[in-house]
Amino acid sequence: MATTTKVVKFITKYKNHQLVMVPTRRVVEDGMSYQKAGKTIKFNGYEYETSNKEEIDFIKGHRLFGSVIFEDKAGA
Repeated sequence: MATTTKVVKFITKYKNHQLVMVPTRRVVEDGMSYQKAGKTIKFNGYEYETSNKEEIDFIKGHRLFGSVIFEDKAGA
């Protein structure tokens, strides 16, 4: 379970940027096939705010953090 912390605001160079934390995948159980939902972080325009520690750690550890995605230390 994800813990919460203070709200952190991130900005990106790309409008409506999306990061996939867990991809959606197809699962087969008892001969039945269905899609298991994943988890996607969706920026609203150029901004994303969260207090979810799991999401904050994911974004800060992402390869685009520091070049395309930045923490807005003045905001939030």
